[in-house]
Amino acid sequence: MSILERLASPQGLRTQEPNEEAAALCLESPELLEEIATGLASRDARLAGDCAEVMTKVGERRPEVTAPYAEALVLALGHKNGRVRWESAHALALVADRAAKVVEAALPTLEGLVCNHDGVIVRDYAIDSIARWGTTAPARASRAWEILRDALTAWDGRHAHRILGHGAALVALQPRLVGELRDAAASFVEDERAGTRKAAKALAKALG
Repeated sequence: MSILERLASPQGLRTQEPNEEAAALCLESPELLEEIATGLASRDARLAGDCAEVMTKVGERRPEVTAPYAEALVLALGHKNGRVRWESAHALALVADRAAKVVEAALPTLEGLVCNHDGVIVRDYAIDSIARWGTTAPARASRAWEILRDALTAWDGRHAHRILGHGAALVALQPRLVGELRDAAASFVEDERAGTRKAAKALAKALG
């Protein structure tokens, strides 16, 4: 039985257990991910979703073995199925700092998702990918902040808490950003959303 045949949808199941078992096998034998990666492009949305879920589950434990499949995950961001998109976005975010060249090439796609995608989860993980890519080099930190700064007020500031949460890591790599990030934190310390206020205060404290 191939690894794809072990997934939930080929067995006619809608439970997570088969995908969890497949992820465990991939953790033991990472070469199985090659077949999982091909399944990301399947026209069968349920199968592609299962494959993206396995990539996420493996990436949460061993991102170094899913990072080589970052290009396949980027391509899956354009899948017609919502589950495939958000699982692939999650899996990509887990390896964005390990697949920096791939993420850099995909910045226009990720920025487009942050600005235009109607799914909150996909936007969240696109933000995470951009920010984690930004922690790989000072120049990338500056570029990541340019994108994320513009996204602070997008969607009525809905993602500000997530963006501010990445601020300290970007400043650690690119200290020149401290002024802008301090100002950004200050602009949200009185926000009506508790989570955003908390993130803003935490960043302000971290920056001193």
